[in-house]
Amino acid sequence: TSPETRLARRNLRFASTFTADAPLPVALLLPALQLLQPMPGVVTQGVRPGHPAIDIACAPGTPVRAAHDGKARVERSYTHGITLVLDGADGLVTSYSHLQSALTAASFNRGEVIGACGNTGIWSSGPHLHFESNRPELLGTLVPSDPLPSIPGTTVGNPGVVKAIGGSPAAMQVQR
Repeated sequence: TSPETRLARRNLRFASTFTADAPLPVALLLPALQLLQPMPGVVTQGVRPGHPAIDIACAPGTPVRAAHDGKARVERSYTHGITLVLDGADGLVTSYSHLQSALTAASFNRGEVIGACGNTGIWSSGPHLHFESNRPELLGTLVPSDPLPSIPGTTVGNPGVVKAIGGSPAAMQVQR
């Protein structure tokens, strides 16, 4: 079993020692699972309605690592290009899209290289990793509150103004 699974089981045993009258400590209410950031880079787009993923800019060929333990399968699509899907034993599913290359289907441990960042698929506006999860709330820990630095005298860096940077054809349009 993975370290995350062991931690979750230990927390459940600990939580069962509390009575219904006593509240659980705050630490037990936080998710025990923490994803590993799959590669270094600037997060250019975060989770939002219709985009349960983060986009991370990269130099083509940058190694991409498994964010958690799981069994992988490789898919190819017209929109997302080469995608590696990682199914965890606990139901967690993550996908890594627009890859330059992906390793063959196998079981991977958290932190192992699973592919190389690229620019495949028609929805890629430049080299980046589209990192998606069936539990998008877990991606929030990987995104800074303001992913782009502010540039004085411009709207760049204001997450309410900057939209669709990376990961979609709209990213090719000039931001106003």
